Amino acid sequence: MKIINSPLRYPGSKASLSTYIEDFLSGNLLLGCHFFEMYAGGASLSLHLLSNQFIKKATLVEKDPLIYSFWKCLKYQPEELIRLIQSVPIDILTWTKMQQYLKVNKVNKSNLPEMALACLFLNRTCFSGIIDAGPIGGINQQSKYSISCRFNKKTLIHSIKLISQFSNKFEVVLNDAIAYLQNNRARLKSCDCLVYVDPPYLQQGKKLYRYHYGIKDHQRLADFIRIQEFPWLVSYDDHSTIYDLFRGNKILTLYLNYAARQSKNAKELLISNMYLPLSDSKYKANYLSKVKLIS
Repeated sequence: MKIINSPLRYPGSKASLSTYIEDFLSGNLLLGCHFFEMYAGGASLSLHLLSNQFIKKATLVEKDPLIYSFWKCLKYQPEELIRLIQSVPIDILTWTKMQQYLKVNKVNKSNLPEMALACLFLNRTCFSGIIDAGPIGGINQQSKYSISCRFNKKTLIHSIKLISQFSNKFEVVLNDAIAYLQNNRARLKSCDCLVYVDPPYLQQGKKLYRYHYGIKDHQRLADFIRIQEFPWLVSYDDHSTIYDLFRGNKILTLYLNYAARQSKNAKELLISNMYLPLSDSKYKANYLSKVKLIS
């Protein structure tokens, strides 16, 4: 089993779901399908599934122009991105300069590499990988953790080189997830695919993501996705509102073993119009699960 870590540290990374998603694909006869990852973020699931040949292709849909730029540049200009990584100083002065890119919304060929670098730099040097948060170690760098502690150039470059080997198997789209799905319903219905939807957390989204959702956005997503005929899988944080939004759907509650979380009972909800495999003995080291039918 190949393990390729995403270069991006992403709040709520779904890397720990990879084993379950493998069984979801197998149980629903979707092995080798086209995987659409909405709200791509660190794209950890797409990377795992592609590198281990569980899917034939992935489409990463991302609204944040910085994150989009990173994946777009990795796909088409990995050598240029590596060159910039090798030469960039990892210090507070660079961090301060990188703040200007948080205001850039238009991405084109000329600014793509610098936007990609800004994304990676801020992601790896900001608290918890939140690109508009403060720097690790603080502005005065008086903490025992310095701004460079999460920016290992050798490791990041190695990861980028590995991912670039199968860059022809994924595409990157700059768009709002709901708008993308609405505009591509016919295509998704007619192809062999799985649409994976991992929206911003309902409870903590405002603190974690630049492009977070309000309750009306979550409602709009639920109202849309529930009636679609193409295969879909939604993951959410455990919140009573989600049970209301998806009333009548099967909801699988996973108790995940997030290394980055202190709680041993970190919950993730999985909702789908497809078969949701139950956990068995091979999962018990990672999570327990239960299924509820909300009517």
